[in-house]
Amino acid sequence: MAKILIFTEVTDNGVKPVTLEILGKLEGHERNIVALHKISDQGITDLKNNGAENIFEINGSGLDKYS
Repeated sequence: MAKILIFTEVTDNGVKPVTLEILGKLEGHERNIVALHKISDQGITDLKNNGAENIFEINGSGLDKYS
């Protein structure tokens, strides 16, 4: 089993749908998520329901305009 780190983009409703697709394709591995902004409660629920084991949010004023 590999430990995999997935970077995701945050939307108003949670995360981009492709992130959930990727989580599904990696079943059987430890799946960890990193986002460069706060994820909504619904987004966190969606990630966990699709197999994310750890979710990390990186926040800071220098990231406000990150794209």
